[in-house]
Parts: sequence; structure tokens; C-alpha cells
Amino acid sequence: MRIELWPAGVVPFVIEGPDAGEVLRAIDHYRELGVFAFVGRTHQTDFLRFVTGRRNFSPVGKTGGGQQVRLAPGFTTGTVLHEIGHALGRVHEHCRADRDRYVTIRWENIHPGAYGEFETHPTGEAELGEYDYGSIMHYSKMHYTRNGNRTCEPTGSLRDGVLMGQRKRLSDLDAAAFARLYQAFGPAPRQPCG
Repeated sequence: MRIELWPAGVVPFVIEGPDAGEVLRAIDHYRELGVFAFVGRTHQTDFLRFVTGRRNFSPVGKTGGGQQVRLAPGFTTGTVLHEIGHALGRVHEHCRADRDRYVTIRWENIHPGAYGEFETHPTGEAELGEYDYGSIMHYSKMHYTRNGNRTCEPTGSLRDGVLMGQRKRLSDLDAAAFARLYQAFGPAPRQPCG
């Protein structure tokens, strides 16, 4: 799977429906990394369109045109951080090709319609740095459970003591992964906040 990145980390966007405050808080979080320049769309043909949807969803990487980031009613800033992470080129942390060294996927507990959410994606670009249980891109231990049992759990001695899949902020390892992913472009252009 080849993932296209946003050249120089410049990401034009429009907000068409969902709570602009939550979206802008998430965008500011990414701006603080110094890697991305989110700019209001003017004439650009490739841009993110934040829209209301039935479920939260974003394609991985830049797909071209008015690329939708769908946000379901009740979404939080953490949800937006996660979906923007996909749009910027990151797959789920628990889908890294080397994930079986760190987590066990309990397929028998996963809702059948969600199997694809746990398949590995050997992109090379997603596997940046050490495995991050606390990544904004990681699911929780119970995500997509069909029977109330764990769907994803750490291996070995970490089985019960590690937090997985928070939706509050980018972790330090998330920040480092985005910086490495976009390092070929250098620092993002300076931009006004807001």
C-alpha cells in the first residue's frame, strides 16, 4: 500500500457541518508540532473537507480532490485527532506489520464487520519508532467487541497494566512519528494560528 503525503505538510481544509470548535482544536494540536501548516482552502484542488457522517472515517493519506473526513454526532477533539492522523498518512498502530510482537488480536471477539480494522498494513511508512500503546492511532482493548471480551491486548507481562487507545492528545511517540514521516519536506511553512 503506497500512501501519498501532503507536500511540505501543507493541508488546506474546509469545515462543512460538524462542530468547528472541536475540529479547530484538533488542527491546532497538529500545528503545534511544527510539521504541518493547516490553511483555510482558497483555490486548492486537494483539500480536507470536514463533514458530518454516520460514523467517523478518513482515508489514509492524501487521496486528492475534496477529501472527506467524516465525523459522527457526538465526536470529540480526540476523535478528530485520530481521523486527521489517517488523512496525514498514518494507519492504526495495532495494524503495523510488526504488531504481533506487541499485541494479540482476539479475532473471536471482534464484530465480523470490523475485521478489516485489525488487519496489518505493511506500508513501511507507518512503522516509525517504537510501538506505541498510547498512540492516538491505537484502538482500546475493547474496540469493536461483539461479546464484551477484549479484542486487542498487549502481549506478555503488559497484559493488564497498559493503557491502550486513548483519545485525548497526540502522544510523544505520535509527534515523533509524524515528524519522521514528513521529515523529507523540512519544517512546515510559518502560518497564523486560528
